[in-house]
Amino acid sequence: MFSLTVSMMMFFSILTSRYGEDDFLFTLPAKLKGGLVTLFASVVCMVLTFSATFFLVCRKEKDGTLPGLTLFPITLHAMLNFRLWISLIHSTIWASRLMFRPRKHRLF
Repeated sequence: MFSLTVSMMMFFSILTSRYGEDDFLFTLPAKLKGGLVTLFASVVCMVLTFSATFFLVCRKEKDGTLPGLTLFPITLHAMLNFRLWISLIHSTIWASRLMFRPRKHRLF
């Protein structure tokens, strides 16, 4: 519940930011990273608590498909946000270094 609340607050702070020049380079990507990490932690904790409750309630049945099914939402969330993570890391780390590197100005 805590990580879900933090992720919602991070995403709402992105919506209500002032959109200044420094925000696009540093603040907004950091908030997006924090929101995605806490959202992923929220999904993992939710699946773990559901699995623990299910195992405590249904102790008599020994079915091996439930642990595989509980990992499905975690892997689905990771796969759906993988390209977003790659583009976020690329735009904040590699593109900012290339953008502000001093260059020699040529006239041709």
